[in-house]
Amino acid sequence: MKIRTDDKILNLTHRDMDGICSSIVLKNVFENVSRLDLQFGEVDEYLKKINYSDWDHVFLTDLHPNDSASLDISEKLILLDHHGSAESMMNPKKNRFVVTSCCGTMLTKRWCENYFNIKLTHLNNLAYLINDYDLWKLHNYKSKLLNELYYFYHADRFLTRFFTGDTNFTQYEITYLRKRIEEFKKHYDNLEIFELKKINACIITNYDFINDTAEKLMKTDGFDVVIAINQKYKKCSVRHKVEGLDIGKELTDLFESGGGHEFAGAFNETKPGAMQAMIQQLEQHLFDKFPKVRK
Repeated sequence: MKIRTDDKILNLTHRDMDGICSSIVLKNVFENVSRLDLQFGEVDEYLKKINYSDWDHVFLTDLHPNDSASLDISEKLILLDHHGSAESMMNPKKNRFVVTSCCGTMLTKRWCENYFNIKLTHLNNLAYLINDYDLWKLHNYKSKLLNELYYFYHADRFLTRFFTGDTNFTQYEITYLRKRIEEFKKHYDNLEIFELKKINACIITNYDFINDTAEKLMKTDGFDVVIAINQKYKKCSVRHKVEGLDIGKELTDLFESGGGHEFAGAFNETKPGAMQAMIQQLEQHLFDKFPKVRK
């Protein structure tokens, strides 16, 4: 199956900064790309609804279906994902590529460069910053600021703003980011936390500044695990600093809706009212399997 840059592309991508920047890469290469942002758990059903005759190819970037059989619906499906929960779906002969050592943006960029024998050097720094943030390496403070701008602009405006790969912040953006830094200080001072009984972990229900909050709770307050509940989307995000714990893998094994990376993962409420029981299940699982987190 030959892929051309003038083909009509449908891009299903993860609804986060890495997913949107994966789409930026595709839009820098292909002339005709339509994008749809999805969360994990939504992919399988949507793949069944697509009229594949409308598209030359359907790219899944930075996300994957729960059931690998969903990828067999059409030969037009191309998977470019980096989540550990997708490793079993790796099959280059079927255009399914899963590389867990980099983010979705970096993987999409490398795939495009290799397939079309091109260099997307103007996207190098953007891909580096996304990789730094999405894999929770945090070697470059600017990657966290870029994520703040993702939530400020939202998906469409963020894509337009950073389409060229220019990561030099404008004075307007710098002013906004400075304001957010001050807001975070006030947010943290008034933060309400709930400690778990069995493990050195806490729950927060204010989802604003989730990553900065989790990082400070672990560094300053000494928690090993932080669980943040997003009431709007019925989702829990988990961050940790426990050596030997791959939280993405553990959440994938525990919950159908779970997944993520080594130090950052998430799961969705599977049925109304199930969130508390799922958190208790996670607490017991970590207590049993990882003695380092026990109180």
